[in-house]
This record gives sequence, C-alpha cells and structure tokens, in this order.
Amino acid sequence: MTAVLGLAILLAAAPSSASPQPSAEADSRRTEPTAAQAVAAGTARPGEPTTTTTAATRDGVRRLTAPPVKGKAAEAEYAPHTVLVKFKAGTSASARGRVAGRIGGKLSTDASTAGYVKITTTGPALKAAAALRGDATVAAVSLDYRRTESKVPNDYYYSVYQKTYMSTIRLPQAWDVQSSATGVVIAIVDTGVDTGHPDLVGRTVAGYNAVANNSNVTDSRGHGTMVAGIAAANTNNSWGVAGAAYNGRIMPIMVFTGQYAYDSDIAEGVIWAVDHGAKIVNMSLGGSGQTPVLHDAIKYAVGKGVLVVAAAGNTGGNGPHYPAMYPEVLTVGATDHAGRLTDFSSWGDHVDIAAPGFDIISTHSRTTEYGPSFTYGIGAGTSYSSPLVAGIAALVRAKYPTLTVAQVIEKLKSTSRDAGPRGIDPYYGSGVVDAYRALGGAATSDFSMQGADGNDMPAQAEVIPSTALAATTGIEGDVDWYKYAVPADYRVTFTLTPPPYNGNQAQNFDGVLALYDADLRLIQEVDSTENTYQTEIITQPLRRGTYYVKVRNYNGAPGTGFYELRATTATPEYRDFPPFNNGVYFDTGNTFPEATAIGDVTGDGRPDALLTTSYYFDPENDYKLFVFAQNADGTLSPSGKYDTHIPYSNDTPIAIGDFNGDGRNDVALGAGVGVEVFLQQADGTLAAGALVPETDGARFIAAADMDADGDADLVYSAGGVFQLTSAGGTFTKSAIAADTMTREVEVGDLNSDGRLDVATSATGGVAVHLAGAEGWTTTKYTYGGGSTPFAVEVADISGDGRADIAATIDSGETLLIVFRQQADGTMSASQNLFAYTSPDGVESGDWDKDGRLDLFVAHGGWGMVSMYRQRADGTLEAARAGGGDVAQHSHQNAISIGDLNGDGYPDVATAANYNNGIWIGYNVNGAAPRGVGEWVWNTSIKPYGKLGRTPKLTVTMRRPLDPATVNSQTVRLVSGRTGRPVELPVSYDAATGTITVTLWREADRPGTRPGAAPVLPDITGFRLVLDGVKDTAGGTLTGYTVWYLG
Repeated sequence: MTAVLGLAILLAAAPSSASPQPSAEADSRRTEPTAAQAVAAGTARPGEPTTTTTAATRDGVRRLTAPPVKGKAAEAEYAPHTVLVKFKAGTSASARGRVAGRIGGKLSTDASTAGYVKITTTGPALKAAAALRGDATVAAVSLDYRRTESKVPNDYYYSVYQKTYMSTIRLPQAWDVQSSATGVVIAIVDTGVDTGHPDLVGRTVAGYNAVANNSNVTDSRGHGTMVAGIAAANTNNSWGVAGAAYNGRIMPIMVFTGQYAYDSDIAEGVIWAVDHGAKIVNMSLGGSGQTPVLHDAIKYAVGKGVLVVAAAGNTGGNGPHYPAMYPEVLTVGATDHAGRLTDFSSWGDHVDIAAPGFDIISTHSRTTEYGPSFTYGIGAGTSYSSPLVAGIAALVRAKYPTLTVAQVIEKLKSTSRDAGPRGIDPYYGSGVVDAYRALGGAATSDFSMQGADGNDMPAQAEVIPSTALAATTGIEGDVDWYKYAVPADYRVTFTLTPPPYNGNQAQNFDGVLALYDADLRLIQEVDSTENTYQTEIITQPLRRGTYYVKVRNYNGAPGTGFYELRATTATPEYRDFPPFNNGVYFDTGNTFPEATAIGDVTGDGRPDALLTTSYYFDPENDYKLFVFAQNADGTLSPSGKYDTHIPYSNDTPIAIGDFNGDGRNDVALGAGVGVEVFLQQADGTLAAGALVPETDGARFIAAADMDADGDADLVYSAGGVFQLTSAGGTFTKSAIAADTMTREVEVGDLNSDGRLDVATSATGGVAVHLAGAEGWTTTKYTYGGGSTPFAVEVADISGDGRADIAATIDSGETLLIVFRQQADGTMSASQNLFAYTSPDGVESGDWDKDGRLDLFVAHGGWGMVSMYRQRADGTLEAARAGGGDVAQHSHQNAISIGDLNGDGYPDVATAANYNNGIWIGYNVNGAAPRGVGEWVWNTSIKPYGKLGRTPKLTVTMRRPLDPATVNSQTVRLVSGRTGRPVELPVSYDAATGTITVTLWREADRPGTRPGAAPVLPDITGFRLVLDGVKDTAGGTLTGYTVWYLG
C-alpha cells in the first residue's frame, strides 16, 4: 500500500495584506493567546501520533505527543479480491471473460491501467493470481497493492519559514532568471487538490479522480493541496505563500480512498495525466511493495517525455520504498532549512537529490475535517521536499523546453550543492538542489562536511572507560567503534542512552547498538522499533577477553547531541556460559521424538545424527528411524527415513556398530518387540530392519566388540541383561545377568582386566556385571542413598585411564554420582554432585579437547543440557548449564554426543520436546560462529580523510579472501562527482589479508630516476567501494563504502 509522505500543522487563513509578511500571531503559531500560552505547539513530523483540541475552538493545533515511530519496511498490502491482468496481444474480449470466469471473477468496467485489466473475484487475490500465472492468454498478473498516507500535525500560517529554506535552495535568485512556468503542467498524484483555494485559483487545470473515474478532485485530507501549493501556489499576489514554480500549473490527480491509494488507481492517474498534457508528475506517496503495474505506468510517463518526481520516504532508514526506488524516477530526500538531512528522510542509493522538507508552509484544503478556517499548514516530510524539486524542474523545463527527461534530471543533479560525505552519497544523492544554478546561474559554495571523529574502523576503536563516556555521531552515516576488556567471566551490560529527543529539531539520534567478539563476529545487535529514540541495552555473559561495540544512528541525519555509552559487570548466573549454542532443529513431522545417536551410518567417514520416533497421529513419521547425514561442509541434511518394528510408546534406544564385519557401521534398535538390525549397504543407505530371533522385550541396547573378534556385538536388557554375539551378522544369544528390571546398559572394562564388562543401574547404586573366564559375575555398588539411578554412563571421567561409572538420580534427590574405579578394580562412589532439576540421560565427551572426558546431562523438565567439566585432578567441576531442547519426559537415550560439523569438537543431539524433532547444539569452542563477522578491519587512510598525494590506499580485511575475487571490478575507487570508477590497479596479499589500490603510477623521465605521477583526477571526493569480493568460505561482501576527500 502507498502512503502520502508528510504531516501538517494547520493555520488559519493568512491576511490579504500588501505583501506576504508574517504577523505576530503567525510567528507564534497560535490562534488564541490563551491556548498558545498554555501549550507550546511543536513542529509536525512524519509518523508522529497527534492530538487535537476539541472542535478546533481554541487554537485548532495538532500537537506533538511522542517521538516518531520508526518506519521499518512494512509488509506489502493489497486489495484482497482484485488482480491486475495484462493479456497477450490478440486476446479477444470473450476469451478475457472466460479467464475471469475461471477464477470466479469478472472484468472491471474501469479504464485500462497501463495495459492491465482489473478482475474482481470473491476469492482471495493471492489464489487468483497464482491460478492465472499459468494461463496461456495471460502475459502478466499482479496484485493491486495499496499505499498509505502518513499524517502530519499542524501549526500556523505563512511566515518567515519560506524565506529561510527557499534561500537555501536559491529560489529567489532563480526567479530573477525564470519566473514563469505556465506552460509546464505539474500533475499532483495525491489526495486531490482544493482548486478553489485563494492561493491556487487560476493555477489548476482540469484533473481526474482515478478512484471514481470522474473529475471530482475535492481534497478532504489536505495533503495534496499542501503539495500543490509548495509546487506552484500563486506567487507575488499579496496572499498566502509562494510556490516553487512561481506561477506554474497544477493538474490534480486524485488516487486516494481515505488513507490508502492502490497501484491500479495510481497507475491509471499517472497515465491519464500524461495523456492530458502533464510535463511533470509529482508522487509524494509510497510503500514497501513493488509491482510492474506502477512501474509500467512510470516508464510510460518517461517514455512520453514526462519527468516523474517522487518522495524518498519517511522511514528514516534504507528499506525498500516505491515508487522512489524505480530507476526512472527523480527521488528527493528531505533536509532542514539549513540543508542538513532530517532524521525521518529515507536514505539509500535510490536518493538522487535533496531539498528542504522540515517546517514547510503551504496551502491547506478548506474541505478537510478542520473546516474552511484553516487554509494553510506547516508540515514535515519528504512529501514536501518532492514538490519543491518538481516546481524547480518546471522552471528548468520552461527555460530549456528541448531538454529530455534524462537531461533535466542530470541538470538538477549536476548543479546541486554537495552536502554530507563529498560527492554522490546515499543521504543527499548528488546534493541539495540549487534552483539558481540549474537555471544557468553562477555556482556557490557546497555545504560544509561535518568532520570525522576518528573511530570509524574497528582498528580505531576507543576504549570504553570504567565510567560512562559521552560522544556524538558526526557526519551522516557515521559509525563509532569501541572496545572493552572483560577482566574475568562476567555478565556484562552495555547501555546506550541517546540525547533527549526534541521534536522541534530536524535531527535526532536513534541509536543502534551492536556487540562483537574479538574476531568481530556479531554477538547481538539491538534496535528498538516500537519506541524509537530510546535507550538500547545489551546484556551478555562474556568470558575474559576483548570485545567490540559498534554505535550508529539508524537514520542518516548528522549528529547534534551527545549519547552516553556505559559498560557494567555483574556476577554470572548459572546458565550464562552454556557449553553448546547455535542450536538448530530438524523437523520430523508431528510425531514424538524419542532417542538419538551419533555415528557414521552413511559410509563417508563423517558422524551422522540418528533419531527414533514413537506415535502422535502422524502415520508418515510415527515409529520411524531418521538419519541426518553430515555433509562435507559440516552441515546436516535429512538423508533417510526407515520403517521399524517399534510398537506403541516405546523409547527405542539406538546402537551403532559393524555387526557383519564388512567395514560399514550398522544400526540396531531396542524396539521393544526385539532387537531390530539395519545393515548398511554399499551406497550408504540402510537395508530394511530385521528382528533378531528370541529378543522379545529388548529395550535398552549397546554395541561393543565383546568377544574381540573385530566386529561389533550387542548387549541389551529385557527383564535381564543379555549378549548377542555376532559372527558375520548372525547373532547368538547368551545371558549376562538375571534381573526383573529393564534398565539402561553401558559397556566398558570395569575392573581393568582387559575384558569388556556391563554396567546397569540398581536400587541404591549401580550393578557391575563382570566378564570372566568362568562366566559373568555381578557386584553392586551403592552411593549411600536409597534411590535407583535413572541413567548410567561408562567412561574414564577421573583421568586415570580406568573406566568409571556416572549415574543420574531424580527421585527425591537430584544428583550426579561418580563411581570411580580403584586400582584393585573395584568401584567407589567418590563424588556426589548437585544436578539441579530433572537429571535424565548422561553421556561423555571431550568438550574442550584437553584430553579429559567431561560429562553431559540432559534435563527434560527444563529443556537444557548441563556439563560437568573434568579438572586436571580428575574431579568434576560444578554443572554449567545451557540452552537446549530436551523432551519433558525424556528417557536415558534422548541425548548423544559427537562431532556433527567436522570441527573436532563434540556437539550434542537431543530428542526435542513434544513434536519438535531433533535438536543439534554446537560446541561453543568449535567452528559454529556466534554471528555474522565484520569484513574490514582498517584502512590506511581514515574514512573521510584526504587521499592527496598518497601513493597507495590499503584495506586490511578481517576475513581471509578468495584472491580470485579481488580485482578492479570488485574493488573500485569511484568519483564522487560522476559516480564512475577510476581505472586503478588492485592487488591482494593473502598472507597479510591486505587489499592495495595504487593511486599513483610510475613514469619514466629521460635522464632521471623514475618518478611518480598521480592517477586520480583533481576532484573533491571519492568513495571506495568493495562489492563482490568473496571470503574463503564463500560469503560475499556487497556495497561496503568508505568516503574520502580528493
């Protein structure tokens, strides 16, 4: 949808005095002294909510009540039951009717819009558009997007306001050169125009209402009348205000229905205006969606020699905005009276030129809700910058009638006064419009450039002191870098407090705060969108080290006040330093996940993640074995889903091993109805599962080479503990221990005799089943309490080379018990650690690659994973908890540990809660970055510095680059005047990560040593652009820009 891009403060009618001089009442912007004295009226600003006094009986002023709401790019909106269709040439009327009927619609009787026909349907527009895109008679189909109007508060009548901003753009001098543009009609595509307004009488020609398809252009909202008056109000008539075109002509084109305008109506209005004699089209409207309907209408206008001028937008940011972003349009940003960018003016490469758009006075419609008493308004918005330029363009076309559209645009841009960073920039485009010079007058000085503050690169980062620092952003687009040394593991809070918001000034700081690690990887960025101009806060647990902070202004306005940046530290909390982060989910449908495992089951040498599911009304995914294969780049992809024999509500643990001795890992499930084996095939897939006979009731399962013959055997529990000895894939069952309970089984050498033993939980402790020459014997070890451990893990968790047992208890107690193997082969409960809440499965792995195994515990009730890190003395640290997703009622095998991205560090896979699939948490020590990393570390010449006679400009990169992508096409020094690159040699040194741009060339001088000659032309500004260079990981840098003086 489209918005008009300005707000207004209403004024009572100006007196018909001898000349347009302001009165005392006008200067104070009030209608009654009592009201004005009670509340001072503020400047109207785009996007600000406003209030009014009752029935306008006091002073009729809309007042500023809150800072403007930041206009981040909105989702495009459209007519819900309308599509716009362009039929292929030769399609008959009957064929068009059949196409409309096919979607339950009918052709509109409205005039054709840029070759498009409107079809209305009772069904959804999206569905209708999708259905028509494949029709053989349809050339193109589009939704009918709508545009919205932005409101502006009002103040009081004509005063000295015009004099200041018109002098800035040198209109008074321009009128001495050209003061008539009656032959150049400006179409105001807007909310209509009050054609009977005293300051517009005689200035309007016949217009068109594209909504109602008639000539009624009555402006009930006021916006269009203000735009019309700015462009071409009666001038030098002793009444009201002066128009930029002095005495131009206005063609009212009404396209708004209430606060919205749809592209079909806008396009129809533009085409009507072009076909009825308009030479300039002003579009003080816009929205985020873009469509060929609107674009085609603009191209039609330009093709007919009509200049289209559009407002840049009032978002304050650089999001998409149309029609301003169409390349055929002359797009205008907003400045204050002194030529400085406003905080609401949208910015980006689409901005061509800038003009005043703050505190702009103009005619106001007498047919709005405020009545005929209020005939003038003061407003702010790019809506009011655009018609200033449109009016100046009318003067240019009147003086130079043979110029093409492109030549008019070039004349306005090339004669503008440079502002902000030198040369073409995304804030002012080519500069602030200069009406006098555009009409052939002498040039004047450019606007001064605000100085750089010296900390624009990470390498130039200033230290954040122990107390708060005060600083200001300088030039438009300025970025301030800081660094902060964290002395120990702390919870650190960074607070960015903006200067007080002042709605009566055109520039306000809207801070964006970002935190980076020592490698310049983004940790967090905060930017409040609902309440702008407020304090931004980042709180993060940070380990000892150096961190970087970036401060910037969301809007493009130059700095006007001091912000405060403060860093404070606090004692870290329990979950502040998780062992795993950057968790990702893999979907398994609506079914419940149960058990996980990690191992190479696809034959490529890379560990994969496995998951079994149970039942939750999802036949496609219930009772399945899922395989998520690890790719060469360390990512995971779903690669297999296998049917199983899993019965209703079984946990189904997974074991991985080579059961048939072919060198490939196979998979076994404790499927409840038996042990189910899936053999890996030569292509890396798994064969259909087969049940091992006489294994009914098998639930918990483990794989190990129990008989030391080179292939894997199986141990499982099913009312007892049993061994399945494999010989070429054929299993022989034997008993290990009789037990009435079915518990988790773990395997390891538990008495250091060289044989593999089995551990299970037991009442009050663990049971160790020892393999001996004469068979199996069982010994029970207790921890001093009466609970039965929930899960067990066998691993060397004391660092002495002997297998120990860890057990979790969640039955009145929440403990992690360590049974340490002694030198004589017995076990002793040597360490009881608090396990917080709901300790479930436990697994081991070397988290930090220090050669010592650590323990990891799943907490289903709290959806997290905690780590017990092994110290150098073989004891375990207190738990360090972290985020995760673990099934609320998880079982012993819902967690598994292994390297799932190829960086050598163990990661975690868990069966996620409810139907969330499998969750993968990546080791914080490994390759998974915290966030996007910065590219550039430093430049040899500081931003906004002077290149002068420097022979070379170097750029030090933070990321290693692909040398093949560094060349004069991807690294360019661009002329600020012409926008064209300068031919310069470019090289890259991979060893130092440095790009070099040679600014001087060697020249031979007869009889002397070789000298150096400058390559750069003698102009005021350049910008270094990095666009298209790639790092060694394949990432691409686009649009990175640094400005310099010549």
